[in-house]
Amino acid sequence: MYSGSGSAYNSRINTIHVPKIVKCLEYLSYILLLLVVVPIQIHKPSSDEKLFQDYLVKFNKTYSDEKTYNKRLQAFSLSLRNIEKLNENKTNISAQYGLTKYSDLLPEEFVKLRLLPNLSSYIEKDFRGPETNISRFKRSLNLRVKIPQKMDWREKNAVTKVQNQGSCGACWAFSAVGVIESMNAIKTGESW
Repeated sequence: MYSGSGSAYNSRINTIHVPKIVKCLEYLSYILLLLVVVPIQIHKPSSDEKLFQDYLVKFNKTYSDEKTYNKRLQAFSLSLRNIEKLNENKTNISAQYGLTKYSDLLPEEFVKLRLLPNLSSYIEKDFRGPETNISRFKRSLNLRVKIPQKMDWREKNAVTKVQNQGSCGACWAFSAVGVIESMNAIKTGESW
């Protein structure tokens, strides 16, 4: 137990511990200064977002605002999941699915942008009227004879036998001649 006077004890504490406390405060201030000066990344990009940033560079794409960026990132993530599924479930060894310049589009956006519209709805929407060419065409279709479910042109002798092409390299010419022969046989009823 300490039996000395209180003032001697206090002066002893001041001489021993004050420099250590000051040194600790000095180190703490350096650490705090580093935290202020060195930027801390609060939002760490996900692996999808990192791939998306690489994708943007590769295909030279930019977006006007953060809302559009986030929408395209979601579409990109969906594309990544679809690519992963296709590559996991593929039965054809030669097929390899990957990113394209359209990978930031939703499927319905891609269809709208790149594929033909549904022509029947297009006809109904844009060509209304009693005597348009489209309405006359549709009316003439109703007057025609019903088309059979199945037609085997081999039974009508309208398909020629397969020719030996050898190593000619002009398979397109053989197929074109075959089509012409078949069309002639259908029209005239005579096979070659």
